[in-house]
Amino acid sequence: MAGLSPQVPRLPHCRWGAARGVCIEVPLDRLDGASARLPPHHGARELGGASSSLCAPWCEPHNLSWASKCLGFTHCAACPPCAPPAPTPPPSAPPPPTHAFPTPKGPNGAAEWLSAALRRAIRDGEAHFLVPAQNYRFSDTVLLVRGATDLVLEVEPGATFEFFATGRSGGVAFLDCSNVHVRGNGLRLIPEAPFYAQGLVTRVHGSWFEADFDHAFLPPDNDAEPLSSTWSRVAFWDTATGAIHNVGNQFVTQSTYLGEAGANRSTWRIEVGNWNGWKGVQRAARGRTVTISASCAGLHAWSLQRCSQVHTSGVTVQFSACFGFIETGGAGGNTYTGLKISPFAGGMLATLADGFHSASATRGPTLQDSELSSTGDDFLNVHGHMTFVCALWGAEILTATLLYHEPSHGVAQPGEEFGLYDLSRARLGTLRVNRTALAADSEIDACQRAIRVATAPPYRIDGVLSRSAARMTIHHIWLMDPLPAAALSAPFAFVNFPVFANTGAIIRRNRFSHGFARMMLLESSHTAVYDNIIANARGVHVLGDVLWLEGALNLFDVSLRNNSIQYPLTHSSPIISSAALTSISFTIISSAALTSISSPIISSAALTTSPSPIISSAALSSTFADAPAPSDPSSAPPCISMSALSSALATAIAAGALATAIATAIATARSAAC
Repeated sequence: MAGLSPQVPRLPHCRWGAARGVCIEVPLDRLDGASARLPPHHGARELGGASSSLCAPWCEPHNLSWASKCLGFTHCAACPPCAPPAPTPPPSAPPPPTHAFPTPKGPNGAAEWLSAALRRAIRDGEAHFLVPAQNYRFSDTVLLVRGATDLVLEVEPGATFEFFATGRSGGVAFLDCSNVHVRGNGLRLIPEAPFYAQGLVTRVHGSWFEADFDHAFLPPDNDAEPLSSTWSRVAFWDTATGAIHNVGNQFVTQSTYLGEAGANRSTWRIEVGNWNGWKGVQRAARGRTVTISASCAGLHAWSLQRCSQVHTSGVTVQFSACFGFIETGGAGGNTYTGLKISPFAGGMLATLADGFHSASATRGPTLQDSELSSTGDDFLNVHGHMTFVCALWGAEILTATLLYHEPSHGVAQPGEEFGLYDLSRARLGTLRVNRTALAADSEIDACQRAIRVATAPPYRIDGVLSRSAARMTIHHIWLMDPLPAAALSAPFAFVNFPVFANTGAIIRRNRFSHGFARMMLLESSHTAVYDNIIANARGVHVLGDVLWLEGALNLFDVSLRNNSIQYPLTHSSPIISSAALTSISFTIISSAALTSISSPIISSAALTTSPSPIISSAALSSTFADAPAPSDPSSAPPCISMSALSSALATAIAAGALATAIATAIATARSAAC
């Protein structure tokens, strides 16, 4: 073709055998006959279709001799007319996911027999009941133990209770029981279906990630229950070890199905944010396991309601759609020994909320020699209950309490005393009860109106009070004495009824590891926590919480002794306290610096992270003037001179020897006062 004149006109050509014609203008002097190719970018101009550098075989009807020579043809059929290529269709949306929500199978015969036989044993007053070793599939029903008294409930080794734990179903519930001994002997509570999503991260962006989600779990669809909750939680885990990469609260803001990822897996894009409006993914990495869960998608695995002296041992929870173990209301004094919370094989999460939660009994629990791990919220929360006072006049008040269960003997007894506090928790005085009654309809309406005022500016008492006003129980309290003047001038107030105080809890010799949120919330007075190992969660909090109306308004006598925390330095403060703490002894082990700090860390505010001991004298300057006399003399607050303590601490700080001088400073302060 070298002899062709450069004036030869451009002629249209079509690629032979293509699925559709690609019309190309080719200057004839650019054809490379030897290779039957169009050299790319040498004068070729596409009129449509995809880029093409391989253009053989080409039909050139104006030069058959060249075609015959170079392509081996003796003749060349005419090219079909060049037509513009068909428009490329837009990418089609992926088909709907095949990943479906599970449905309950229903209880098996063994579960139905056990429920009926246990009811008969309680009715007949039997002292001992044996549960044979087999699988009891309760599915979407509850094993209810109601009204048992003076009973030993013994489970043969090897037994399992299987639950479809979602909605208002699943779990073992003890109601109005007393002096019951449960000997679990390794009883396992297992899921019929795990109600959370779990997958493997494949791609990470600043505000989203993609993962292949396992069909054995829920699809991570935030448009469907139970993950349509505003706060579906996102957590990342080490795939090999099961250790959580704890970062605290991050939630799904949007999930998008992208298609199937082979058998039994589907790919989703998950956008992440938090409740402050911030968007971004933290602690995600390709190859890590991700879980997405709703807080409390069903009932608790093991619950005690209005119980006293129920002693549980040897029970393992492998999945709970809410709390692992919870007790609410009643006289309390329950004990838990040798419990275990750990995930089922292949799963990362064991509970969707707290591991152990004790709320509003009169006497707190004892939790000992147990192992709690892989929780979807806090490891442990022990708290009493705050009550909102919505009206005060003369010698009467109206109170609003978010009750788990109405106490059988009422919220307060005649002659009982409790403190009255303003909205800042300053003490207004002591009240003595004359009598109580449930409020009349008109009083309920007045209290509901007061709650609406209190949760709006300028008061802004947010949290449970604003979200749960309709579920509050309203009481009318008549007092023995007129309200003090300071109380009458307060628009609203708080009280702690002793019946909900939950005092005297003991937490000892336990191991806690891999939690989504906090290590412990200690919100009841006269609480002792010692000889525990706590790893990989977000701090010990010793304080009352108005947001949830939990805890004591005047929290005191919380003892922390000989506990070890394995705690990454990137987290918030190991111990946050607003209480009068006693007997402080923590070893803080940083997984980052691998250093051990055997010294107290006390603060009345959040501490900044530091590899050295930190003491806030503000926490130590708390007085015990408002504290009632403890029932156990050994738990009485220490006698301390605040002025002597402040002086001794100042000297220690100036000398730069705080860690070694703390004990001396406290001893000096005590001797000066006592």
